[in-house]
Amino acid sequence: MRKIIAVTLIFIAGIINTSCNENNNIIQSALLNKSWTYSYEENVEDQFEVFRPTNYKKFPPSRFRQVFNFKDNNLCEYLVLLPNDSQYMNNGNWEFDEKTNIIKIYNENSEILCIYEVIELRDNLLKVKAKNP
Repeated sequence: MRKIIAVTLIFIAGIINTSCNENNNIIQSALLNKSWTYSYEENVEDQFEVFRPTNYKKFPPSRFRQVFNFKDNNLCEYLVLLPNDSQYMNNGNWEFDEKTNIIKIYNENSEILCIYEVIELRDNLLKVKAKNP
């Protein structure tokens, strides 16, 4: 009898855990829809890169600080740095795979600019690890 109860509890815990993970992924993809600014001061070397919402704080002066603005319908804008140090926002597209937690960002010509694995995502924090395109 104890064995049946233990197996049943493990089975129920597995179902609850799977359901929670699916809900977290749905929430995560919704949390991406905002403007994110690279906060390299918070990076942990070779482990992850940190992005914060653009309006999170006044970032210290920097030559260049990457910005991604993820919008509805998989549209996005991203900051481009030119050789003369001028910067401009360019249009592109993005996609998020909820099963692998991978974000792919494309330019206007549908060429991959970058790929990130989402390590952690909260309302005010996006931790990612860069992947090779």
